[in-house]
Amino acid sequence: MLNVDGRPAPKTRLLSTALAAVSILLTVWAVSAPGGYLDIALTALACWSVTGVLWLVTAVRAVLALPRPRGKHLRPLRPLLVLPAVFAGVLLLAGSGVLSRAIFEMHRPGLQSLAATVAAAPDQRLMNQRVGLYAVPSATARHTPGCVLIAIKGAGFLGSQGFAHCPDQPPANDAQGAKGTRFEYIGGAWYTFTYSW
Repeated sequence: MLNVDGRPAPKTRLLSTALAAVSILLTVWAVSAPGGYLDIALTALACWSVTGVLWLVTAVRAVLALPRPRGKHLRPLRPLLVLPAVFAGVLLLAGSGVLSRAIFEMHRPGLQSLAATVAAAPDQRLMNQRVGLYAVPSATARHTPGCVLIAIKGAGFLGSQGFAHCPDQPPANDAQGAKGTRFEYIGGAWYTFTYSW
């Protein structure tokens, strides 16, 4: 698992890099929808855990393989600091909302087109659409006056979550306690919505 100089072997580095890449992609996907995707977030957590255990085993073996005194020979182990830095950076970006906002902006044209299609025929409900990463089980203009609600499949934990396009006026929250619909402003005529029952 380690080279003679104490650094991780190429196969270990490749496996660690692949696991970290999968973990990063799953984390980005998990926070892409309003309320996030719980199942994908749990999968990302499992991948990060496996990656962390592999990193820890590699780091401990690398340190133990160093000649004594170890403090003078730590320089070749600096690459082992990359993974914790990447992990911290991804968690910071995911938790700050920067990733979800950037992903929304990338999908805004497709969501805008879907909202325009629904607004043109407000008595209809579009079913089973896809806009990039977002699977849309339904998009409708029937529930909230002046708004098109675009539900995102699998988003959130309980209830429905998605995007609301409200070009004429801000939507009114009708939540009473934990039940009802809550809106949160994103920008322009766009909001996220959470419907809890």
